[in-house]
Amino acid sequence: MTGPTAGPDGVTPEVGPVVPDYTYNLEQTLSRTLSPTISRALSRQPKEPKPEQAPIAVAAPPADKGPWGWRWRSADWFITAVVAWSIASDNISYAIIVPVIPFHLEKLGYDNLSSRTGYLLFAYSGGILLATFPVAYFFHRYRWRRGPLIVAVFIMEASFIMFMLGNHYVAMICGRILQGMCSCVVWTVGMALITENIDEKNLGKHIGIALTGFTLGTTIGPPVGGALYKRLGWNAPFIFCIVINAVDLGVRLLVLEKRLMHNWHPTEKARLEVIAAAEAAAETQTTDTAVAAVPEQALTPVTPSRPATPVPPAEEKHLSPFGVIVALLSIPRGMAALGIAFIFGLMYGAMDASLALHVNDTWGKDSETVGFMFLARGAPEFFIGPVAGWVADRFGPEWLILPAILINLPWLPLLTLRKSIVGFFIVFACTGFTENAINIGASIELAIVSKMREGIGSIHQFAALNLAFSVSLAVGSVIGGQIYDHVKPKGWDVICWMSFGGSILLVFPPLFWAGDRPIGRRWRRRHAEAEAETASPTVVEK
Repeated sequence: MTGPTAGPDGVTPEVGPVVPDYTYNLEQTLSRTLSPTISRALSRQPKEPKPEQAPIAVAAPPADKGPWGWRWRSADWFITAVVAWSIASDNISYAIIVPVIPFHLEKLGYDNLSSRTGYLLFAYSGGILLATFPVAYFFHRYRWRRGPLIVAVFIMEASFIMFMLGNHYVAMICGRILQGMCSCVVWTVGMALITENIDEKNLGKHIGIALTGFTLGTTIGPPVGGALYKRLGWNAPFIFCIVINAVDLGVRLLVLEKRLMHNWHPTEKARLEVIAAAEAAAETQTTDTAVAAVPEQALTPVTPSRPATPVPPAEEKHLSPFGVIVALLSIPRGMAALGIAFIFGLMYGAMDASLALHVNDTWGKDSETVGFMFLARGAPEFFIGPVAGWVADRFGPEWLILPAILINLPWLPLLTLRKSIVGFFIVFACTGFTENAINIGASIELAIVSKMREGIGSIHQFAALNLAFSVSLAVGSVIGGQIYDHVKPKGWDVICWMSFGGSILLVFPPLFWAGDRPIGRRWRRRHAEAEAETASPTVVEK
């Protein structure tokens, strides 16, 4: 190290002690020691504050923007009410001829009345069977809900005119097939409208309320049909159905799907955009945190040996109609629910095909009395729908299905008694009360099961349930009609005991498979634990 040099005048300036130059750029030091994210943050220069500006006034969306009444038209209660009314009008169309058709066929000169009535009920179920697969497959891929429901009403109105004016038996068969196809749309697309627009935690309650439409239809249809036929003739019941379905068309036109609200109302669209922005910001923050925690050496880009192949986005899985049935049957809970619907349909169809003739042959009563018998059966069922849905939501479907089956068992043999028509009314009402609870429990159970397998949508679950019920209803109608005609005078007794045997078979599937924790498995587990405690050696303290 050399000393200080002299200036131009030869005088050496006075300087302090020489200090080595250890001054470094703080930014370079931080870039070597800290992560790149923090160094970039420190290197940013503070921006000069911008002059304050007056806030820009944003005009609120106009009050008349969007469809009229969009809030209540897309509300949970309105969607459920529309589906319940659609189910009611559909079941009125099915049940209104049950007390009427045997007497009308007799006037037209036909014989084997119970068998021919069974074939007409079979035609209705056949229409459901024909439409179930295409409806479920098409409307699962293309999620239209209100449109198919509206078109189905117009076809239903045409079928009433065909059935009313066509006195030939073949024309009646064709009209019933069309009615069954429209019924399929209600029970698949309509029920899917509920499951796709209502929160899952309240799903059981709303399904229970919607299925009260089934009770309403089967309760109102027969007495109204019998009374109108007796007083005003053959055309009157079908004119009544045309009016009921016109009202149904009006409410179906009003309903709005929640998934389409962001296209119609700016506040709903803004709400969805805010949610999407918040999710994107949270995802970006998580990514930045992960990058900041990585050392600088790990951030060095690496050249891949071969170009990366882009991963295509995952496509929604679509099962064929047959694949949906196989998928549901592969789940024990799904198999139990479909089995319950199948046996329930057998019992229902067999009794519907022969009840009017049994009452007429035993007590000499006409169609009006048979109609009031259905009214007595359906009146208690109005209360079971919401209660059954609440029980399924609160305790599980297993605590609804199994007790209802056990309560239903003793009433079926009592239907064979012939001493009192009043007693028959009471017993018949008790069977309807429990059977409705079983039907609601199976519907809720299948709605839960459908979410366990990829490729099964909400429309698939009700299509499968509708298929199982319609096939068994068709088979039961034919079997019931044939048994009553060919096993006289004990045909009705055979049908009742057959239903009793089917109900015994119904006990086992829900006992071991229904619900998240089936009752039978709980008992077996507790029994095994009790045996293990008994078999374990007892340690005696000395």
